[in-house]
Order: sequence, then C-alpha cells, then structure tokens
Amino acid sequence: MAPETVQTTYPSQGTDKSGAKTKGEIQGSYQAPVKAQLRNQRFAPTKFKRKSKDLFGPKRQKIKPADIAVFTRQLATMMKSGIPLVQSFEIVGESLENPSVRELVDQIRDDVAAGNTFADCIRKHPRYFDELFSNLVDAGVPLVDALESVAGATGNIVYSTATRKIRDDVKTGQQLNFAIKNTTLFPAMITQMVGVGEESGALDGMLDKCAVYYEAEVDNAVDGLTALMEPMIMAVLGVLIGGLMIAMYLPIFQLGAVM
Repeated sequence: MAPETVQTTYPSQGTDKSGAKTKGEIQGSYQAPVKAQLRNQRFAPTKFKRKSKDLFGPKRQKIKPADIAVFTRQLATMMKSGIPLVQSFEIVGESLENPSVRELVDQIRDDVAAGNTFADCIRKHPRYFDELFSNLVDAGVPLVDALESVAGATGNIVYSTATRKIRDDVKTGQQLNFAIKNTTLFPAMITQMVGVGEESGALDGMLDKCAVYYEAEVDNAVDGLTALMEPMIMAVLGVLIGGLMIAMYLPIFQLGAVM
C-alpha cells in the first residue's frame, strides 16, 4: 500500500495573466509542482511559502478576570441554595462558555472530591486566584488548629485523644467526616451532617447545628433525670428533717417524763 500523500497549504501572492495583483492559497504535496501549476495558470508569484502549522494545536482561550468573577458569582449562588460543593462545580462548569475556564473548574472539582479543601485547591492556581481570594475562602480558624483547641478543652481523656487522632487524619488530607467516623465514638448523625457540610461548603454552619442539637439533648436529659430523682430527694429530705426534729424534741419529752 502506497503511503498517504500529505497535502500542504501554500499561501501565494502575485499577479495574474491580466496583471492584476491577487493573493490566495493553494493545496499541494510539494512546493515545486505547486509553482509549476501556478505558472501554467499564468500566475506570477511574488511571495510564495509553506503555511506554518501551529505546533501546539489550536490556541487556548485566555481566562480573564471577568471569567473568574462569573464563576465565583455562580458558585456562590449554588452554595447558597444548599447544593453540595462538588455538584455545584459540575453545574457551574457546564454553564461556562470559555472552555479554558471549564477545564480549570473541572480540575478544582476533582481536587475537592479527592478530599482537599476548597482553599487549598484554588491555591494551586495562583495565576487566577490571588492570596486574598484564597484567604477569603479559608476565612476563620483553620480546621487543624481548631481541632487542637477542641482537644485541649474537652476535659475527657478519651475524647481528647480521639480529637487529636481526627486532627492528624485531617492534616494528611482525609475528609473530616471520615476521620470522625473512624473513631467510632461519635453518633452517626454527626458524621452525616459533617459530610453534608463539607460537600456544601457550609461546614461551620453544620457543626453549629450539631452543637445546638446536642446541647438541647443534654439539657433534656438533665431535666428528665431531675424529674426522676425528685421523689428520692423528697424522701431523703423527709428523713433528714424528721431525724432533726426528733433530735431536737426527744430530750424535751424525756425531761418532761422525769419531772
């Protein structure tokens, strides 16, 4: 089988048989036959060269600050609606017209899905997200530092050790909900709510809801225990008061009997 002949584009500029200046392009395998073909057509080329090829394929569309602004506004809208973070990236990415921005968003989405924080993911692209943007995304106390503070404030050696284990797992890149689940000390609802918070980008809000819920549970448990203990408390108080009364009046009764 004969090898396939590669056709090359040759831009040309010159004069035609009437002497008028003209320019155009012609396809051919080699330069000499193409020139001969032009001469046969009574075309006198003044400029003739092979059309250069783009070695790197089609040029990538640039990412402008306006593209980042559109992406940020759309992502904020998705997250305010309660849509999980990874799913928000997918929705926003599909709506973007610039293919370069879509590729950037897909890279960030994949990094977040792999367990990295949103702030760490955008720090990998300093050309498009400056340090101020990253700091705004990562506003508040860093999670690892917060876990260290929690470990010291628990007042319980078991939960203090578990919290430090969670901190170490998070430091290595593991998602917080998986790190919590691995301790087997926390209720399943906390693990699920933390997972939802991480996906939606509202982890602080979810942790606050967990704290409010379990504080209310503790208050209800204390109220219930108090209600159960009230009869026992009343009985104990009755015995104490009765004993005190007897101790006070018994000598008087004994003195009256002697007299």
